[in-house]
Amino acid sequence: MRCRKLAVFGAVLLSVLTFWASVAADVVHFTDGRTAEGTIVQTTETTLTLETSAGRVDYPMANVDYVERTAAPSGDGPTNAEAAPQPEGVCTRLLVDRAHDARADRMVSGAALLGLGALFGIVMATTDEDYGLQLGIVTFGLLGLTGLFTLIIPTQTERLATRVMESPAATREGECVASLEGLAEKAKTNRLLGGVANLIVGAAFFFSGSFVLGASFAIEGAYALIILSPEEKMLEAYERAAAASTP
Repeated sequence: MRCRKLAVFGAVLLSVLTFWASVAADVVHFTDGRTAEGTIVQTTETTLTLETSAGRVDYPMANVDYVERTAAPSGDGPTNAEAAPQPEGVCTRLLVDRAHDARADRMVSGAALLGLGALFGIVMATTDEDYGLQLGIVTFGLLGLTGLFTLIIPTQTERLATRVMESPAATREGECVASLEGLAEKAKTNRLLGGVANLIVGAAFFFSGSFVLGASFAIEGAYALIILSPEEKMLEAYERAAAASTP
C-alpha cells in the first residue's frame, strides 16, 4: 500500500518537474530582432553555443544583442552578464543588474518551496492513514506548485528589464529612466502601505494582550517605513551616478 502511494505521488512529482524543464529555457535575443530558445552550454568571445531541440547550434556573438536566462547555467560558460554585450547607460546597467538579482532570489525561493512541497508531500503520502496520499498531493499542490510558478514567472523587474533591452538603443536609456522612476514609486507606495498596515495590526495585538505578536508586527512595520526597497535604492544610485557625471 505504501509503495503504491509513493508511486502515485512520484508520478505527480515527475510530471511537474518535467513541465518545469520544458518551460525553463534560455532565450537569446539577436540584433536583428530574432530570438532562439534552448540551454546555453558554452560562450566564448566569438561564439555562443545553444542546446536546442534540434541539437547544438553555434551563433556568432557579434549577432547577439542580449541573453535572457531562464534555465540554470551549465557551468562551463560565462554568466549572463558575460554572455552578451553589456548594456550601455547607467540606468540600463543598474536595471539589468537588479533584474539578475531578482531572478536569483526568485530561483532560490521557488526551489525552496518546490523542495518543501515535495518533502512534506512524500512524508504525508507514506502515512498509514487512508487520506495520506490525498493529503500529500494537496500539500505538494499548495507549496510545490507555488514554487513552480515562482520559478517560471518572471518578476516585474525582470519583465521591465527585458522590455527596456528590447527597445531601440537610441531611446533605451530614456525609457529605462522613466520605467525605473515608475517602478521605484510603486515600490515606495507598497512599502509605506505595508508598513502602516503592520503597525495597525501590531497595535491591535498589543491591545488584545498578544504582546509578542504585536511587537513582531510593529518591528516589521517600522522596518518597512524606514528601509528603502531595492527599487528605490536603485533609483538613488542612478541619480547619484547621473549627478556625478554632470559637469
